[in-house]
Amino acid sequence: MRFKIADSDVELEIFTTRADTIFGVTFMVMAPESEYVDMVTTPDRREAVKEYIDSIKHKTERE
Repeated sequence: MRFKIADSDVELEIFTTRADTIFGVTFMVMAPESEYVDMVTTPDRREAVKEYIDSIKHKTERE
């Protein structure tokens, strides 16, 4: 499945065996290391996203 990112030419491709559970999806979460993060971050949010990614680099999966 592909989701078009609003105000962008980027499409986020996802894989699922349960397409019937996707109906009505309202948001998606990306891993901070995803290549898509830079592609879809708007200029006005770039610094905040960078700060967030920097703050979680040293956290464990449990944190």
